[in-house]
Amino acid sequence: MALGELVEETLAEREAEVADRPVELRAEGTSRHAEIHTDRGRLKQILINLVANALRFTESGNVTVRIEHGEGDSAPVALHVEDTGIGIPSDRLDAIFEAFQQAEDGTARRYGGTGLGLTISRSLCHMLGFALEVHSEVGEGSTFTVRFQPESTEPELPREGMPVRPAEDRWSDQGDGGEERPLEGRTVLVVDDEQDARTLLRSALEDLGATVLEATNGLEGLEVARRVEPHLITLDLMMPGMDGSEFMRRLRRDPQLMDTPVVVVSMLAGEDGHRFVGAADVLSKPVEASDLEGVVSRLVGTSEGRVLVVEDDPDARHLLLRYLTDSGLDADGVDSAEAALAYMDRTPVGLLILDLVLPGMDGMELMERMRSMDSLASLPMVVLTGRELSREEEDIIRGHGARLVHKREDVDRELRRALDALFGRRGEQHDQ
Repeated sequence: MALGELVEETLAEREAEVADRPVELRAEGTSRHAEIHTDRGRLKQILINLVANALRFTESGNVTVRIEHGEGDSAPVALHVEDTGIGIPSDRLDAIFEAFQQAEDGTARRYGGTGLGLTISRSLCHMLGFALEVHSEVGEGSTFTVRFQPESTEPELPREGMPVRPAEDRWSDQGDGGEERPLEGRTVLVVDDEQDARTLLRSALEDLGATVLEATNGLEGLEVARRVEPHLITLDLMMPGMDGSEFMRRLRRDPQLMDTPVVVVSMLAGEDGHRFVGAADVLSKPVEASDLEGVVSRLVGTSEGRVLVVEDDPDARHLLLRYLTDSGLDADGVDSAEAALAYMDRTPVGLLILDLVLPGMDGMELMERMRSMDSLASLPMVVLTGRELSREEEDIIRGHGARLVHKREDVDRELRRALDALFGRRGEQHDQ
């Protein structure tokens, strides 16, 4: 891609922002032929974020984007975004790359911004195999540098935990022997009102092979979900209008969508003791790519794992186990909640099929116990019951992210639907 063309295009799109301000946008080094092999869309997003950040903190003077060339006819080695703004204290240079952080406590109130732009930019740089550096003096301005050829020859682990792959692997769409893409052929819906957060999630999910759709609030998210039935939804909690909690409640009451795994991605995820009813898992903002890959691979990947049936009636347990094994699944059974907890303590389980009426600890209490345990908090569940439940009981069960199947219904058909959804086989055809 032509780097100079990208710089001039990006600056032209920002000209309206300085039309009535004593700030000049400049480009240097763009006349010389400079090509770089990378993902154009992601590099442009990095540049947009860096220029927007420079404009936000520059009240007068200029913002300059400069391409640094190597010796002779070599490819460009760096891209600099320089401003004459307020500058950054030396003891805050590392903090500005952390989520929701700015140089001073009063900066956000005066200049605005979400505090995610630089975090996103650094994460995207690491995705592309680049380095993002900053040099600044208070009152003089700042220079942010995207270094295409980082000086260190040691593999770098970024602050956000995103493993760096060789740059040529990051923008290649080739599927011949490359890294495994666990979300290939899957659709993920990202519901978040922050553009920067959506950009980071989209980039990480697309790297895993997903087709990514976006929604900016809960209501729009429900509309998109009903239209496309995604394999997975990532959900922010703090959104205007319909927030994430209300979105989750409506989703779990919608027969079409109730089985869809939801991963909450929120700054609230780091709060001790904060659990999110109905979520398959919870990740902190900004999301770490390694954590995201582990979660989504487990939820919609191809590995099915063992199914554990908790049913005290031996005949019913035998029938369920025979159905599951005939379906090609590895299944086992126990006759009590206590036995189930002991089993799961020593053996990995991918799905729990649970009767509500059990001797000793009943099914409702078992669900509560599991959701309070880190190791079992996000385990998918199917609840079987032969008794009539109140609306409140059904809401509690669905609030735990479990699918409810009444024994008086066509259990075979309902179980098939549940297994298809929970094991990520939505949209595939099955024998009837």
